[in-house]
Amino acid sequence: MKRFATILHGSACGMMMLAAAVRAFAQVGERSRTVWDAPTLLNSIVSTIIFGLLGTILTIVGFKLFDALTPFHLEREVCEKQNVAVALVCAAMMLGISLIIALTILA
Repeated sequence: MKRFATILHGSACGMMMLAAAVRAFAQVGERSRTVWDAPTLLNSIVSTIIFGLLGTILTIVGFKLFDALTPFHLEREVCEKQNVAVALVCAAMMLGISLIIALTILA
């Protein structure tokens, strides 16, 4: 029963992250924004690499923070114990964090 409560808590955290991402997406869509155009192809490539690395690093930091906030070790649950429920919670959390980071970079 304690394991079920732990997984339920993790699911709630993952769903809150996904809801925050959807809300952020709606807010960005509501307001008008200017589009940034790089003057050259080289500037576009460099900015794509920089923003891609920034997004990847922030997603990893978000995952580690989520792992620290859960009462169990996520990597051990997914990799060693093959817990599919925890893997789905992690997937929802990663999608939520990735959407929030992408929309923050876009805004």
